[in-house]
Amino acid sequence: MHRPFVSSATLALANLLALIVLTATPADAQLAVSAWPKHQHDLQNTGRSDTLRGPVGPTPRILWRYTSRGGERRAAVSVMPDGTLVVPNGRHPVSAHDPATGTVLWDTKQRGDIWAVIERSQPAISADGHIYFGERGNNLWSFTPPSTIDWRYKVRADGDVMTPPTVGPNGTIYMASDALAAGWFFAINPDGSVKWKAVIGGSPHNVSPALSHDASTVYITAGGNKLIAVDVDTGAERWRIVLAPGGSGSRHPNFSPVIAADGTIYVANMHGVSAVEPVAGVRLWEARFPATQFLSPPALGADGTLYVGGTSQPSTFYALDPVDGSVLWKHRMTLPGRFSNTPPIVDADGNVFVGSATAFYAFDGDGDGAGGGRVLWTLDIGLVIQSGLTLAADGLLVGGGGRELMAIVD
Repeated sequence: MHRPFVSSATLALANLLALIVLTATPADAQLAVSAWPKHQHDLQNTGRSDTLRGPVGPTPRILWRYTSRGGERRAAVSVMPDGTLVVPNGRHPVSAHDPATGTVLWDTKQRGDIWAVIERSQPAISADGHIYFGERGNNLWSFTPPSTIDWRYKVRADGDVMTPPTVGPNGTIYMASDALAAGWFFAINPDGSVKWKAVIGGSPHNVSPALSHDASTVYITAGGNKLIAVDVDTGAERWRIVLAPGGSGSRHPNFSPVIAADGTIYVANMHGVSAVEPVAGVRLWEARFPATQFLSPPALGADGTLYVGGTSQPSTFYALDPVDGSVLWKHRMTLPGRFSNTPPIVDADGNVFVGSATAFYAFDGDGDGAGGGRVLWTLDIGLVIQSGLTLAADGLLVGGGGRELMAIVD
């Protein structure tokens, strides 16, 4: 069914009304209310929007294209409360775009004099308009568009800030750095000062921290094999669990934890997908598949179903039962390639969107009813996809490959 593209003005009005409804929330510095304010949408990294729908095909089209001036794009797009797209842009390193046309509105390098290289750190946006992102110069930046540098925090060790930051309800920013493989995990106050630093051991490379629903615990993975729970007030470690032998299986995987409605934590790594109980850190189950690595986190459907891409020959996309990890349905991909740093996302109708190799796919979240996937559409863009997708407005899907960013609509 065709859904018209929602203009940025309409989206801005809708977000303004949402903000008015939510005025009881405590801090202006908390995560923004927008279509997609951070990595995998929310504080629990579910990758799901309960209000927006993606293009359902069967023949989606590219509304516009933008070629990055800063090199290849390796992080997904975030969305401001007014609908503006915030694009990780390599050496520039962040630019803003009109969602209807792709037109560049501002650029941090030109307007804010930020000379840095953003890699995997998808920006996080606060309710009061600050944009937080990490970069390869060991810095976390706070930037207010179009041209104000609020502050930068420099990690005092050689370690890129590749983590997509997370903004808690009180405005605390959570991020991490390799820090010479020591694994430094930070809570940064909204003014740029350090609330606490925890040494977690092993690389937290390209991992977005996830918060418990009561915002008392923050979870992060390190070394590709450990899940660690940390007290948000003190930085004290509550527990840790080793989920697999060490090793990342790829140069730039994404092992971000994902939290379900009941608090269960899901982690995908090169050995399989694990479910972990949140109080004591006990593993509930693990799903493994022969000769298959998981290099991107799952997304969660509204009913708790896990959607995750497994890299193998050929790669396979799975829907897993949250109770025991059993396969509800699976789909073998037609193009050879990895699901590496390409997490799926889920729309309000339960449709699932994901990139693999050089193509984007849309699946019916319920599968075909016979254990297989039901593909709604496939769009081969001819470029290797290295980041996730974003639902930027109703009917508007944004993603890309190489140096290209594109908007996909029905």
